[in-house]
Amino acid sequence: AIKKVADHFDLSVDEAALGIVKIVNTNMSGLLQSMTVKRGYDPREFAMVAFGGAGPIHAAAIAKDLHIPTVIVPPYSGVFSAWGMLMADLRHDLGQTYIAPLRSAEVGELNATFASLEEKIREVFRKENVDKKQITMSYQLDLRYIGQEHTLAVAAACPVTEAAKASLAEAFDETHLRVYGHNAPEEEKEIVSLKVIGIGSVNKPVLEKIQKGSKTPPADARMGERPVYVGSGRHQTFAIYRRERLLAGNVIDGPALIEEVTATAVVEAKQSCRVDDYGTLIISVHEEER
Repeated sequence: AIKKVADHFDLSVDEAALGIVKIVNTNMSGLLQSMTVKRGYDPREFAMVAFGGAGPIHAAAIAKDLHIPTVIVPPYSGVFSAWGMLMADLRHDLGQTYIAPLRSAEVGELNATFASLEEKIREVFRKENVDKKQITMSYQLDLRYIGQEHTLAVAAACPVTEAAKASLAEAFDETHLRVYGHNAPEEEKEIVSLKVIGIGSVNKPVLEKIQKGSKTPPADARMGERPVYVGSGRHQTFAIYRRERLLAGNVIDGPALIEEVTATAVVEAKQSCRVDDYGTLIISVHEEER
């Protein structure tokens, strides 16, 4: 498939494949910039988590491009999303439209609506066999200034009291200022909807520590080496390691490939990788690379 691209552009297959990888890396770097630089965050102040079957292949190059100092590759990175599902509590959100000025809204009606939504959520949890002791509820009002189109959520204590309306209005003003950069405390607020959020905590699997080792990886973890095309007609020799055979404390200097059943992690030249107590790969992008 890549040879078709290579022939069209009069390139070698290796050069065409590397070009595809570079385009993918550039696109991902651009997306990460939109999540960081364009929002006022400096990528140099963060670590990047690489997961999925392909994430750890691209992460080292992207980190170098964006000057991110550390890449974290979690255990079983290819099924990291499934692990997240197992670690996540159950959550159900229910809402109901309730349009009324905050100042004149009947607190009895507000509390009755919250109670009705809460009972519906508890019924869902009962069907999911979640013990009632593991359920927590939180409450929100979607508010806006009268005449606005969009709303902002404000947390509420239940039952709502007349005295709480002033603090709810103040919380909305503060949220509006934080989100939009301005507010209008003198303007009347309007309730648009009420929401109840139910969290059912679940028993979570425990990630076990791996066996400790020395700085040098065990001999059976290294599977040899192979040439990797790096552009301009040049190949670079990469050491090959099996991830499941690495031990806590092992350090691997790049260039290296760390292979596992569901993913492959790339450690580029002048980068190093440390294995932590849980088998996480911590890839450091050295100062000369940043």
